[in-house]
Amino acid sequence: MNNKIFLFLLSISFFVSSQSIDENFLESLPVNIQQDVLNEASKSQSQDQNIYRSPNTKQELPGEIVERLIREIDEVKKRYAANDGQEKNLKRFGDGFFSSIQSSFMPINDPSFSNGYIINPSDKLKLQLIGPKSGIYDLEVERDGSVSIPNIGKFFIAGMQLENVDIMLREAINLKLTGSSTFLTLTGIGDIQILMVGNVKNPGIYTISGNTNILHALDVAGGIAENGSYRNISIKRNNNLIADVDLYEMFIYGNTAQDYNLKSGDTILVGPTGSQVTISGAVSNPAIYEIKKKDLASLIMLANGLTQDLDSERTINVNRKNKNINISINSELEALSKFQLQAGDNVYVPKYIPKAKGARTISIEGQVYQPGIYTINDDETLSSVIKRAGGYKSNAYTIGSVLRRESLKKLEEDINERIYMDLIKYIINTSSQTASGGGESGLPLLLSEFKDTKPVGRMPAEFDIDILENDINKDIAMRNGDEIYIPPMPSEIYVFGEVMNPGSRIYNSASGYQEYIKESGGLTNFALDSHIVIVSPDGIARKGKQSLFLNSSSLLPGTLIYVPREVGKRDSLQVTALLTNVFSSLAISLASLNSISD
Repeated sequence: MNNKIFLFLLSISFFVSSQSIDENFLESLPVNIQQDVLNEASKSQSQDQNIYRSPNTKQELPGEIVERLIREIDEVKKRYAANDGQEKNLKRFGDGFFSSIQSSFMPINDPSFSNGYIINPSDKLKLQLIGPKSGIYDLEVERDGSVSIPNIGKFFIAGMQLENVDIMLREAINLKLTGSSTFLTLTGIGDIQILMVGNVKNPGIYTISGNTNILHALDVAGGIAENGSYRNISIKRNNNLIADVDLYEMFIYGNTAQDYNLKSGDTILVGPTGSQVTISGAVSNPAIYEIKKKDLASLIMLANGLTQDLDSERTINVNRKNKNINISINSELEALSKFQLQAGDNVYVPKYIPKAKGARTISIEGQVYQPGIYTINDDETLSSVIKRAGGYKSNAYTIGSVLRRESLKKLEEDINERIYMDLIKYIINTSSQTASGGGESGLPLLLSEFKDTKPVGRMPAEFDIDILENDINKDIAMRNGDEIYIPPMPSEIYVFGEVMNPGSRIYNSASGYQEYIKESGGLTNFALDSHIVIVSPDGIARKGKQSLFLNSSSLLPGTLIYVPREVGKRDSLQVTALLTNVFSSLAISLASLNSISD
């Protein structure tokens, strides 16, 4: 069943933190789970050796792990909601430049620089004199920034441009050795230290090559953080601003004028992100862009213009705070400059899709008169598909009906992966106390079952035709590949988990969940009766405790009652507060529950 998501989070709440992997506990895990634990432990150990990261001695509490997981799942849901029906997995423009291996922008230690190169301590120079006293001198810039030339003098050159050093030495040497010619070349590069702060992934002090450009410096620090700006980057030297850098100039237009030479002691400050909008469809580079100019024409230019598959007979759609704005497509791009964008806008430029790609279809099965596969058009809705299928049969159970969508399957898959990996990490941190605490733990079994759980992609939907006809906002638009299932009216309530005789029970409208548990022989000694889960036929899950959330009349035919196993101890008030958040935040995942027979 797909209620493993809730059971996992419930299990997390009852463990105590520790520091190492207990071998006995590891052996108690299923073989496929053991390998995942070992792989993650090895990965974590490797990450701890990263020289650019300070050691983290903070230990996350169990509640903190679940709360962090909730936040991550919320972000996944938002990302998929924004992209539903358009291009999937749109990324922020610029993120791809720092997603490759760290050597992508690594400078080559090639001393053939322009005359604008800034000299740093440990740099190596070669000075050739031709004249009254010829000779070749190998010079290294000392820590105080100086070089010493025998019989000539000591010169402080760190922080100066190479061309200015050449001029200064030529003039000084000619004062002592009139008629001499000098030739100065850079033969070696020393390291520099710079400070990376603001919205970078790993702020701190870095020792890097003197030939470092700003792209390499940012790459060494892990790139721009999620809340950081690609267009608002400052370079400071001696507490003075020397440059404002807009990486879009490099990434979009190839302008390298902003590729400043860095000097030891420089600070790179990445500011917070500005207004962001999404553009997809018939543009060359669909992505999420940070905008300075707010007109639509400028955004299209950032996306490298319109493509040849533009459908000029349709309108550009701008989704703004759940409202749609349609803009006519004019052959003159300048006409679009009149429309002003706002932060959070989602722009879709229509693409022409040849019909040769095949018709879009959905399937409807179960208690309708004409089940089967139907082609759909752009205006197809849930109610129109049901009517085309002949409507409901007399025994159709609409409240238990299911709408499955491929995009939500991917969402579930991402959520499941996050939960599974968090549990693997949690095992690494809690294994020794879990193994030594005595008693049994349901976590290994849950891990094994959850690893094999397949995403369902159930989308919460209203199936009552009368309601759909009176409220078009609830009449969901169909997407290619949607699957609809209308089950027959059940006559049972299902009781599973830690009861003496799990299984189905005849539905009685006057009975509450406590009565069904009694009919199932009552609770076992291992039951966690304070966290009984009630799953309605529509997939919504709630916690039933002393009828606090449910009364008898709330139970419907086909309801599932699940009694979890107690796997540890935790303050009950904290658990109640935490589970309330879990239920509200994971509604879309818990709504993925199928009919009880799945």
